[in-house]
Amino acid sequence: MDPFLSVAIIVAIVVGLPCLLMRPLLVAIADRIAGKKYNSKELAEMKSRMASMEQELRALRVQVIGIESSQEFSNKLLENLRSEREPGDDN
Repeated sequence: MDPFLSVAIIVAIVVGLPCLLMRPLLVAIADRIAGKKYNSKELAEMKSRMASMEQELRALRVQVIGIESSQEFSNKLLENLRSEREPGDDN
């Protein structure tokens, strides 16, 4: 195999592969620099996704509050059980 060809293949892999993998990021940066505006369909989709994420976040907050109150109740119950036990009791 020709050494020039080997070097060319290695350079193509080393340079080309990261460019292909980073393409979406590079396109976004280029669009931002160029001042490209998003169309109404893209904005509507982003707003919809944002609204669904906010709704899911609210639901998760409610779940966390419920878990916290349940944990507090369990801790108080355990404290009461421990305080009711006599020091000499093995049960």
